[in-house]
Amino acid sequence: MKESEKFINLGYLDFKGMFDKNLCKKLNTSILKVRKINKNIFVKKKDYSIKKTKNKNNIIDQFDLDFIFKNKLFLNKIKLILGEEFEIYAKRIICGVPNNIFPKWISSKMDLNSINVGKFIKSKYGDLRYFHGIDYHQDIIDFSQEEGNFVTVYIYLDKVTKKMSPLNLLPGTHLGGPSIFPHNLIFKKKKIIYETEEGQLFYSNNKNLIGDAGDVWIWHNCLLHGTQINLANEARYSLRIILRQKKKNNSSLMTKTNKKIKNTVSFKKMIDFSRYETLDLNKRNISQLRNLKK
Repeated sequence: MKESEKFINLGYLDFKGMFDKNLCKKLNTSILKVRKINKNIFVKKKDYSIKKTKNKNNIIDQFDLDFIFKNKLFLNKIKLILGEEFEIYAKRIICGVPNNIFPKWISSKMDLNSINVGKFIKSKYGDLRYFHGIDYHQDIIDFSQEEGNFVTVYIYLDKVTKKMSPLNLLPGTHLGGPSIFPHNLIFKKKKIIYETEEGQLFYSNNKNLIGDAGDVWIWHNCLLHGTQINLANEARYSLRIILRQKKKNNSSLMTKTNKKIKNTVSFKKMIDFSRYETLDLNKRNISQLRNLKK
């Protein structure tokens, strides 16, 4: 399948070894030196209700990312998707927290008002984003009042195995457009059936992103994706970049894709937590890719 057809119909592109493996690993090592992931990053149970000062710093600003943003192959692929005029809208280090250091008391406190564990992290460590498994979601959920004209670029900084909370994509689900979280998913044998608010049905197979340092995936803002928990002993660091069109380009893959989607403009109500039947963590303190009430 051609790249253009793949992005339009499946909602993502993947590139093995696009970035220098050694430089990605070097960045991963540098982050580990700055931020050791252990139980000390979490607030104490007694301090949970105390309002935290928001950390406005971004740990990634400490590091040189020229090997990414000056990579000609990467820039050409982004121009293919977004057109010549695009901008860096956001960039973050993502940390998959190892399950073996996750405090058990959080399972009784964790509610549905957040899809990450940031509010359980001490303010001084809040300069990156932490996850302990995350349900299938669309990245447009973070930009609920804006047009869906951006992509997520996800780069592995080290080897990621099945135990290390690899990303899971549901190819083709982006064609349903923006949808309220949590999403209506039916798991039937090896197929996952996704139903939109308008009653559109999309049949997909979960794509598990096992990979190595330097591997990259680029996906549409409406593509459903999520992770299981990190069962490894070490944190899984990745780099997430949001790139968006500065100017609509009719020849870009983004514009061509959005023409196939009924509703490509986000709407205010992106989250409806009454649709859940469980909390973020089950009784064994394990986060899941969940289903809705039947």
